[in-house]
Amino acid sequence: MINIVIGIIGFVIIEFLCSNFQNIFKNISLKKERIFLIISLFIGLLSQGIIFYFLKNESNFIVGIFNVFVNLINLILTYRIIKFKTNVTKACVALSVYNIFLPLVYINNLNSKSFLIILSILFILNILKDIDFGAIFRKRNLLMYIMLSVSYVIIFNLNYLLLPIILYSIYYICKKTKFNNKIKIILFIALFTIIVEMCYIYANKVLINISDLFAKISIFSPIIISVFLIYTIRYIKKIISKEISKKDNIILAIIIYTLLVSSDEIIGMWIMLAITYISCYSKLFEIYLKKYRKPKNIKKVSAVIPNYNYADYIEERIDSVVNQTYPLYELIVLDDKSKDNSIEVIEKKLEEVRKRFPKLIVKFIPNEVNSGNVFKQWTKSFEVSTGDYLWIAEADDSANKHFLNVVMQGFENDDVIISYTESLGINEFGKKFKNDFRDWIDIFNTNKWKDDYIVTGIQEIKDAMCTNNTIANVSSAVFNKNKNCDFKKYLKEAQQYILAGDWLFYTKVLLSGSVAYSKASLNYHRMHSNSVTTTTDNFIHYKEIYKIQEGIKKDVELSEMELGKIEARRAMVKRSLAISEDEIYYDNISVNDLVNKEKIEDDVLLTIIMPVYNTEKYLNKCFKSFIKYLPPKTEVLVINDGSTDKSENVILDYASKFNNIKYIKKENGGLSSVKNLGLREAKGKYITYLDSDDYVTSSMYSTMLKKAIDQNADLVYCDLLIVYENGKIDYRNMTNYERETNDIMQHIDHGLMATSCNKIVKKELYEGLSFPEKINNEDVAVSPILFARSKKTIKVESPFYKYMQRTGSIQNSGFNEKRFIIFDAVNVLFNNIKSYEKDVQEKIQGAVLTHQLLAILMNCIIVIEDDEIRKKYIKLFSEKYNSLNILENNKYVLEYVEKYQIPELLNYLKNNEIEQIDRYMKAKYSIYINI
Repeated sequence: MINIVIGIIGFVIIEFLCSNFQNIFKNISLKKERIFLIISLFIGLLSQGIIFYFLKNESNFIVGIFNVFVNLINLILTYRIIKFKTNVTKACVALSVYNIFLPLVYINNLNSKSFLIILSILFILNILKDIDFGAIFRKRNLLMYIMLSVSYVIIFNLNYLLLPIILYSIYYICKKTKFNNKIKIILFIALFTIIVEMCYIYANKVLINISDLFAKISIFSPIIISVFLIYTIRYIKKIISKEISKKDNIILAIIIYTLLVSSDEIIGMWIMLAITYISCYSKLFEIYLKKYRKPKNIKKVSAVIPNYNYADYIEERIDSVVNQTYPLYELIVLDDKSKDNSIEVIEKKLEEVRKRFPKLIVKFIPNEVNSGNVFKQWTKSFEVSTGDYLWIAEADDSANKHFLNVVMQGFENDDVIISYTESLGINEFGKKFKNDFRDWIDIFNTNKWKDDYIVTGIQEIKDAMCTNNTIANVSSAVFNKNKNCDFKKYLKEAQQYILAGDWLFYTKVLLSGSVAYSKASLNYHRMHSNSVTTTTDNFIHYKEIYKIQEGIKKDVELSEMELGKIEARRAMVKRSLAISEDEIYYDNISVNDLVNKEKIEDDVLLTIIMPVYNTEKYLNKCFKSFIKYLPPKTEVLVINDGSTDKSENVILDYASKFNNIKYIKKENGGLSSVKNLGLREAKGKYITYLDSDDYVTSSMYSTMLKKAIDQNADLVYCDLLIVYENGKIDYRNMTNYERETNDIMQHIDHGLMATSCNKIVKKELYEGLSFPEKINNEDVAVSPILFARSKKTIKVESPFYKYMQRTGSIQNSGFNEKRFIIFDAVNVLFNNIKSYEKDVQEKIQGAVLTHQLLAILMNCIIVIEDDEIRKKYIKLFSEKYNSLNILENNKYVLEYVEKYQIPELLNYLKNNEIEQIDRYMKAKYSIYINI
């Protein structure tokens, strides 16, 4: 049994050192880390072999080494099973530590002193910082520790390689079944015990009767008890977030009693482990006592639940409010004209509540018209509630039943106006994804929220609220209505904000009293992927932060250090949100002032041409991103290119609300035909395009137009973000700063130069130009000429444009012959620039040949796995590339191929040497980087 215990400790040590690191073979990519892993395995092999040989007195060293290899194979399997969170180096260190530690499993006569030393090491590791206890003491991990440790002992005794695979298979089957966790554990233990006994029978080649079998199985009763003890130890932590039922307490008492009458060895081990675990959470027992403490003076608390379209969550929310251990005085549910079946669900639920709690004041107040603003509902909460304290419990959130009991203890201090607890995060489906929000709010790593506290509101603003909103969720807070505070006035101010209105409200309220905080995560904050917080425009976010901080400066006298923290916070926000100085500068300048200054008389300053073809799914997001934020004298030409979905309905809805939208419907003719029609119809001094499945930053058109007018630029462009459907974002800088300033190559020498959607261009630059129809990559034929014609080209250093990469789009549907249509667009371009100076021609040709054409070979064709198809496309590419007749001596092409170490490629292309191109590019592919 002692060997098994040591094995368990060994796996716990791995978990301590490398909490939840992902699959070893996917994450080890660097050469030095591979070497580290090899060294680690070698150390383990050597140490285990030597110890195995000397301690077990094996006469056959080969047999000993074989056993060691078996253990190492199992160890790597273990390493892959256990999920880690930290880096590869620490994972390899853990592997080395365990390789040295593991041979102790083989020592049958391990003395008590050594055992106590090992337990002491475990105790020290337990009290270290930054340990993921949750990962260690999850049932599935503990089950694996036990299973794998026991398998080591059995392998040693049986030389039986197949057993760990069988054990893991059983565990995997249990995990995949639809049984609950307790049944899985019982099923596993039963199957495990049977297999172990069968292995013993097989190894010893003896037949035993049924009574002997049960006698042997009884040997494993300590393991079974240990599994359930480990399971119940988790309740120490669970007490903090969830109550223990009477049934569970009875089970716990029975298990403890069983342990007390078991062997001294088991008692010593688990008492030590329990003490260790409890020592790490000693302060949490204070919270436990706070939760179960009876309140001294019951105060009148009104809980108001504002609801809008949360029928799926409202019943759970009402239950979490009325089942509080602190007596509730009043329950009010507000509905803001929900479009789902919320009203029906609420009325039915409140009838049930009235029957269960006849003394509770219960009200339901639905709106006849949607208020359009959450803070209007908060205002209504203060108006209709009659209690002395108000809990605004948002309809999609939830709470621990001890929430009010803990939060109301803050009001035992008469100065407190806001008392709140820590929150944990849950997603749309109720799954917890954050234990608390301290890492979000403690941006300067002050550890302010590691303990409960009560401070004056002014001090709280100085310490934290002046830099960011540190109350993560209104549901976590209760307000003292008896304080002399104009709640309604501040909520009216909050209505001006999209994102940060709650922050403004809290800071204003804190001017009237103190704040109490409890570190227990008793509020359950549900976060949705499409919430206002997660979808709000970056610049709006920044402006609201700036505005609130400026207001705080007026309300509270701040020190130089506190003012410095505000500036540091702004710098952090600008960096994280990619806010440029241009956005900030031009936000305070009026378009009309610039127009008057430059004496511009155009009726329309900017025309946005928006082609639409079957993008119903994306149109709302696209329109919402810009339509309310357009500069004056802007027209939006929305051209429907024969859509067959319901795109037209969306367009007409927006056109009915916004007068600057002009809707044009035409037969399907392709993107170029739409762009050309837009050019003919456009009245703006400047022209831009917007793909209807993309979206933009709200300040894009205003900032770029202002900068164009202010600096009398012919062409203004910005950076862009490539946004993938899986949420990944790729920032693309649209300027090649390695080139000379004011040189056209600085603007066109990169892969996404051609896109027309991130530019506003004077209409006169399009004179005599049109997009080649029925040709993809039509922008390639036009954009380089616009740059060449522009006398003044400038850039805004912001990723305004969000370029969506959709599955199934032309660019993301895999390589096919249609992609070669780009050569037709390039031919059009090269014909149109024949009258340009030689230098300009060479630059445009060089940029296009490399980033638009060679990139196809290097990015798309060469990675095709099928040899026949790949060579077919290489041949076609070579023929089309040669047909351009401009391969000779373009210094930009030569520079490009030299940079990527492929100089021979041009000769192979020139001679149509397909096999050579294929071998050459495949050989070079390992050093190739994305262009």
